[in-house]
Amino acid sequence: MKINKILNNNTVLVIDDQGQEKIAMGKGIAFGRKVGELCEKSQIERLYTLENKGSDQLLESIPQDILYAADYIVRMVKEKLETEISDALFVAIADHLNGAVIRSKEGVSMKNFLLWDVKNIFREEFEICREAMTKVSEEMHIDFTEDEVGFIVLHIVSASLSNENSAAEVLLKLMEEILTVIKYSLKTSFDDDDIYFQRFKTHLKFFTERILTHKKLEGDLHNGHDSEMFEMMKNKYPESFETVEKVKDFIKKQYNYEISPDEQFYLMVHLSRIMKKSEVNKGEKGVL
Repeated sequence: MKINKILNNNTVLVIDDQGQEKIAMGKGIAFGRKVGELCEKSQIERLYTLENKGSDQLLESIPQDILYAADYIVRMVKEKLETEISDALFVAIADHLNGAVIRSKEGVSMKNFLLWDVKNIFREEFEICREAMTKVSEEMHIDFTEDEVGFIVLHIVSASLSNENSAAEVLLKLMEEILTVIKYSLKTSFDDDDIYFQRFKTHLKFFTERILTHKKLEGDLHNGHDSEMFEMMKNKYPESFETVEKVKDFIKKQYNYEISPDEQFYLMVHLSRIMKKSEVNKGEKGVL
């Protein structure tokens, strides 16, 4: 592999025998080297394929310590989740970490409106990421908020959506089918600019992924306390519950997937928020 660009003493961009550009990391890997020279394979500790154009320019602007922090997070995630994850995750996390560090130093915080969903739907990923980010915080002397942890989790989940059965067109088709069932059941339309609908669509994206891969959402609704919450939601928002029942029946019939109580609960929460916002908007228009 030939060195195509030197980012720092420990990170270089290389071109492999197939002409693919990759990130090679290793202690002192670039020391005394020049562009065009061969990279010693014995010095390469980690190798990431650059899947998106412009990633090389992006990486040039990211400090060495952040690149290593991103590498640490990716390695921990791959090790603990034991799943195939796109190499694009490394660049995505490095880029986000760089922005998070800048925001922290400037005293600027960025609100993650999907944090509730992330913590409750992707519990394992969130705990792994929080553990990794805690280590990174200690090394870099930067306090990362839970919002930032949540953003990293979203990058992780997105990078893991590479199953052949979950191609974009299949996901979109299923999402549209579910939205159609909901629209006819609730006799309503959706506002694409509404934050609650945007959050629901993000939830729906990962929900359809689980349906297509037959992966269950592990939760605690079998416990007494959460079971009471489910019943409370069911009684307080009967329209949302009935709609979720229709979605459940559709998914069972068409995809042979049984929606768990946890999935039903989260769907009810999202739909109740959307309906409540819709009623408020109608009331405001009525006043005008």
